Amino acid sequence: MNIIGFLKNHDLETRCSQDIILSAKNINPDNELDLVISYLKKWSILIACTLWLTDIDGEDIGEYIIYTDGEWIWPSYYSFYLRKYNSIKIPDEFINYIKRGGKEGALTSAEKGYAEYFLIDLLKIKVTRNWIPPEEVQAIVEERGREIKCY
Repeated sequence: MNIIGFLKNHDLETRCSQDIILSAKNINPDNELDLVISYLKKWSILIACTLWLTDIDGEDIGEYIIYTDGEWIWPSYYSFYLRKYNSIKIPDEFINYIKRGGKEGALTSAEKGYAEYFLIDLLKIKVTRNWIPPEEVQAIVEERGREIKCY
């Protein structure tokens, strides 16, 4: 599973969280930025909280939501920061994935379960020792693997 956009100022304890690293110049062409943000906003909610986020300048970001397309997981605030700071590098792997078409269509319940499987690790959620994912999720895990890639 690919994890993108988690920042320490909102997700300090979350695996894959990073500091905001800004370049000295705008590095994302507008057409790529629009493509990425459009893609980020169209996908399935994996988890939503009643937590309302603001940035360090006091600007409202919105509700804390984690999205997935079944291959990538990202927080709702990622698109906010991409738009606010056009100098945050978007990984080439993600841009190329989207340009190739990304994921099309709705997620199956097994694909959503696959993302939830990784969310447990990502958010360090404690589960009972004997918990195992449903068979259809286990099949996807066996096919795609258990590796988490942080971007």
